[in-house]
Formats: sequence, structure tokens, C-alpha cells
Amino acid sequence: MENTSGKRKVFFTGAQSTCREQVTGQHGAVCRKRSLTGARPTCREQADGQHGAVCRKRSVTSPRSARQCQIHKYATLLLLGFCSASIYVLVYIRYYYYDAWVAALGATNAKAGLLYSVYALGCTISYLPGGLLADRLSIKRNLSVALVLTAGLNFLFAFNQNYFVGLFIWFSLALTTGFIFWACLVKAVRLCGEPEEQGRMYGFWGAFEGLCSAVILAVAMWLFTRLGEGAAGLQGAVIVQGAFCLLAALLVRIFYTDPPAETRRPTEEKFRLSDIMPILKDRSVWIVAMVVFCTYNLFNSLSYITPYLTSVFGLSGSSSGSLAIVRIQVCAFLFGPLGGILADRLKSPARLICGGHIVMIFFLLILIWLPVTMDYSFMAIAITFMMSATIYTFYPIMFSVIEEVGFKRAITGTVVGVVTAVGYSPDLFYSPIYGHLLDTYGGEGFSYLFMTMIGNSIVGAAAAFLIFRSTTGRREVPAEAPAEAGPPQAEH
Repeated sequence: MENTSGKRKVFFTGAQSTCREQVTGQHGAVCRKRSLTGARPTCREQADGQHGAVCRKRSVTSPRSARQCQIHKYATLLLLGFCSASIYVLVYIRYYYYDAWVAALGATNAKAGLLYSVYALGCTISYLPGGLLADRLSIKRNLSVALVLTAGLNFLFAFNQNYFVGLFIWFSLALTTGFIFWACLVKAVRLCGEPEEQGRMYGFWGAFEGLCSAVILAVAMWLFTRLGEGAAGLQGAVIVQGAFCLLAALLVRIFYTDPPAETRRPTEEKFRLSDIMPILKDRSVWIVAMVVFCTYNLFNSLSYITPYLTSVFGLSGSSSGSLAIVRIQVCAFLFGPLGGILADRLKSPARLICGGHIVMIFFLLILIWLPVTMDYSFMAIAITFMMSATIYTFYPIMFSVIEEVGFKRAITGTVVGVVTAVGYSPDLFYSPIYGHLLDTYGGEGFSYLFMTMIGNSIVGAAAAFLIFRSTTGRREVPAEAPAEAGPPQAEH
């Protein structure tokens, strides 16, 4: 890792005495306009983290430009949230139409679950080459192509509801979402903002994704109900999902602007193993991957809260399911942005993630010690709501630690590919492990499940703490510090 930030060059151009100051380094190329005697200053700024060349004229006479920049930034995050909400609805259709989905496949529960094993395996293989793709090709093109292909898979499943077509579709979904879409999406969110606002970028993106998911599901569920909640209803819902994918692709083509060329590698540059080896050898990549691994595994494990409330405390399936919808949708929309704002104020997403895992350990211990009687059911519900609020405070921002570590933005896709391949690997094994615990020990198995979640959070908190400690010195450097004291940047 080299310290290449903070190098400052000032250029004076001819008789007009104009000034361009380029500050190169981790925060991109920035030009600060200065007034010189007898000259009309000009300003040109290339913002490495923005969608195109953006000029931030730091004068008091252009507040409207600043507001427009902020509106554009959050509108882009809303668009990206709509894209991710649209593309993943088919992937996780079992969460919303499980019985109708299994019946349409003509499969057992175990065979239906195999589709997700196929999807997880395909994604694990696809994430790394997808990251390399994201660093070389247009984000706009990749996002729109992935959405159009996924729309086609929705329509294919709508008119061919059988198990073998389902196997093909779920493996193909791994290619469209894991290979083409995911790394480009995470990179696009990162490039929406500056390093000091990464928490807000990921937090608001997560909130917008949850809001758009609620809208898409409401429309699809309405049609599903109107058509009889069977095969016809499922067909109608899936067609609606495909239509939303096409709409998202159209909006990307019209409104999304690709970031500057310097945020990606040259397209004519051939792939060499030497391009990725420095990233694989960097231990900070693996620490980030462990943070994502533990945070993602903890988030997925909360899906067992619904059977916990029904099996242990005797809540009805409809009551527990309704509570789950409120827990997920409300907490995602409210606490995602809150977590982003907190992370930026702390100047360290890793610090917030570390604290979040510690709080989750506390709640999990309470659930283990809580007496299993109906008298304590209200307390169990309250604790599970607080757990959901906590996880949605730091789960959406877990990829913002990539900026905190200081990786160059041009290699974001490759870093995301490596981190996601490791971080999302719990999809391959956590369900069989937790299922075995519950099948073997019944209601008591939830205590063992919570113990494994505690162990997971201990590791996650430790990994996040390592990142926080390793970047503490950087955050203490003043913004106008001389070149020698500039914050280090991860270079590969």
C-alpha cells in the first residue's frame, strides 16, 4: 500500500492568469477556484466519485447548483434502489408466494430448496469475474442489460412453470444478478458520493430499495390475489415483476449517467492474473470480506425469527408473518438512512458495524435466557423488533467499509467481487446447519441457533474493530494537511 494522496499541483496558464489546482489522491481530482489579481478565475473539477464531471464552485453565489447536485445524487440512489428491488423480486419469490411457487414447480420442499442452492453456487462463481467486468465496462450498460435479461427470465417462468425450467431460470438468475448486476450496483452506489458520505449513500440506497420493493410487491400481490392465489395468480404476479424490470432498464437508459472514465480500467486492457493478485494478497480485503460475511450471515439468520415466535411462543402463522412484514419493511426504511447518517458522523462505518454486532449479542443473550411462556411473548416480540432495528442500522452500510479502507475507485468492482464471493458464501451452508439444529432439537434448537449467531457476531465485531483501528490515524489528519501528512490510499 502506497501513500499517494495529498500531492498538490498548481498550474498558471498564460496572460489570463487563470488558476487550476488539482488535488490528487483518495478523494479524486478536485479543483479549488482561487482569485488572482487582474484575472477572471476559471474552475474545472473532475469529481472522481460523481456521475460525470461535476463542478462544485465554492462561491456563495451558487447555492442552487449545490442543491441541484444533492437532488441529482439522491435521485440516482432512488433509481439504483428501484433497479435492485426490481431485479431481485423473482430471486426471492419464495418469501412472498411460497405455497403457490412450490405447487407451480410441482416439487417437494427439498427440491424447491435446491433451486436456491443452484442460485447460491452460481453467484459464488460469478461474483469475482463480475467484479472484473464492472471495472472495465459501462455501469449504465451492465445495469440495463442485466435488468432486460432478468425481465426475460420472469416472462419465461410465467409461461413455463415447471421444475426443470425453474432450475435453468435460477441458475441464469445467478448470471444476471451475480455476474452482470451486483458489482456494478455496489460500485455505482459508492460513486454517488464522496468518501465522507459513504454511510449515507448506502443507507439511503437500502431505504429506497425497501420502499421500491414494497411498491412492486403491493402491485404484484394485488394481482396475485385478484387472479385466485394459484397458478394464474402467480403467473400474473411474475409478469408484473418482469414489467418492472423493463421499466427499471428504461429509466437507467434515460436518466443514469456513467461516471468518468478514470473510475474504470480501459476496456481494451486485457485481463492479467497480475491485476487481481495484489488484491488477493491484501489482508484488508479479507478483513472486509469477514465483516460482510458475519453481517450478511446475521441478517439472514433473522429469517428464523418468524418460526421462533410460532414454534416457541405459539403465535399464529398469520400474526407472525404480519409482524415480519412490519419488521422488515418499516425497519429497512427508517433505520437504513439513520445508520448511514450515524456512520458518517462517526467518520467510520466499521465503528458502527462493530457496535451493532455487540448490541446484537446483548439481544441474543436475552432471547436465550427468556422464559418460554406466553407471559413473555410480548417481550420476545419487542426484542425481535429491536433486533431488526439494530441490524438495519448497519447491514445496508457494510460495503461502505471499502471506502473506509481506501481502495482506489477504479478497482471497486474487483474488490466487491472478491468480498462478495466470500461474504455471501453463507448462502451455501447456513440453511442446512440451522435446519439440522431445529430438526434435531425442536424448540430448544433455537437456543443453539442463537449461540451460533453470537459466535458469528463476536467475529464480525472483531473484524470491524480491526478496520476501525487501522484507519484511525487517517481520520485524524486535517483536510488541509500538507502532502506528507495526507491520508494513505490502498493502491494495487
